[in-house]
Amino acid sequence: MERVLEKEVSAMEREEEAEVSAILREEEAEEVSAIEREEEAEEVSAMEREEEAEEVSAMEREEEAE
Repeated sequence: MERVLEKEVSAMEREEEAEVSAILREEEAEEVSAIEREEEAEEVSAMEREEEAEEVSAMEREEEAE
């Protein structure tokens, strides 16, 4: 009887560990995805600012040339 209970407890512990592991993997994947989205947004924003600065600079040079 005790053996049966030990096996059941062991099985429950393994199942719980698997659930916790799955939750942790999911949370980590969400964090990584959020970080990647944030980095991409920052890169796009930086590129847009750079392009805008280049356009303004080109327009200023053009105005000065006139």
